[in-house]
Amino acid sequence: MGPHQLVSTDKTFGSTRVARNLNYHYMSYIYDIFLSHNGADKPWAEKLAYDIESDTAGRPLKVFFDKWDIKPGANLPEELEKGLTGSRFLGLVMSPQAFKSDWVVLERSTAIMRDPAAKLRKIIPLLRKPCNIPSILTPLIHIDFSKDNNYNETLQELVNVLRDKEAVRGGHKSFETIYLQEDKRLLENHLTAFERSAFRTSCIRELFLRQLNEAIDDTQAALNTGKLFRRDKTLVEEYSKASEFKTTAFKDSFKRIASLLTELKMIVTLFGDNFYLDNPGYKHHDNFYSMLTDLGRKPNKSKIRKAVQEMDLIDSKRNEIIVILNNLGAGTGKTLDLIELSSDIIKKGHIGGADLIAKHLK
Repeated sequence: MGPHQLVSTDKTFGSTRVARNLNYHYMSYIYDIFLSHNGADKPWAEKLAYDIESDTAGRPLKVFFDKWDIKPGANLPEELEKGLTGSRFLGLVMSPQAFKSDWVVLERSTAIMRDPAAKLRKIIPLLRKPCNIPSILTPLIHIDFSKDNNYNETLQELVNVLRDKEAVRGGHKSFETIYLQEDKRLLENHLTAFERSAFRTSCIRELFLRQLNEAIDDTQAALNTGKLFRRDKTLVEEYSKASEFKTTAFKDSFKRIASLLTELKMIVTLFGDNFYLDNPGYKHHDNFYSMLTDLGRKPNKSKIRKAVQEMDLIDSKRNEIIVILNNLGAGTGKTLDLIELSSDIIKKGHIGGADLIAKHLK
């Protein structure tokens, strides 16, 4: 018996009873499938919903998709419960982010509780991206959407399980559009690493050399692994690594960001090494402002100018990264302010002791 045959036959009536019961079964549900997904997978899930309902090779299919079926002001838990009970199947979109979502876990648990032995075959696991599948789901055969070049064939596999088709709701989205939306969502996660004070503060404004070095290391690691840690090894954020961006613009931009971080690390390290080499009496300092104001108390114009120029270079290099991030995030309403150059802050007298330093920059 295929997964669509959710009623039993008996020896007396055979296929006649199956056909009658299937017709009754279809009529008893509002939706054919409830798509349970994490917010990070929403663009892809929406495309899948469109494509399911677009298939015209059989009876119309209907998908419960929160964006379509839950109206503003509605009671979210109640509407989700209606969607679950009114759907023939629960399509569980599986990805690294999905099992971190409380809603996805709740929807999955509700379906399992109603059919603990999976005899009704209510749950259809849909593998969006390779991930650690919870043990309770591993016995269930999943439909593998992880290979994009096989999407149409895999879609047909799912449609065959659901059995029927319907007209398009809304418009059709290309993979290029879907990938761009997914990349912008992933960008929001990666911005967490660049929203910290080490990437938002001018050198002269009490930024610590150690703090900046650690932030660069943490951010480079986050790009490579998708995990952002504090210095005490506490996990701050976990998301897809930068190599999982799909569009060329995002891939190339984050390669450039990775390169800029390497350059920034080298500049910051050289600044510290050169400063302590030229000023052996200041080894106790780990603060750009303190380093500079101590230099300002001594009439060594060349050392002061050199230090300010290098601080401006550090500020400018971080601004290059910010500009790239802002260009990628255009239209999302989430941008980062550029860092004011340390030399400009000094010349404007916007920091204590600026007069001692500014006179040596003329």
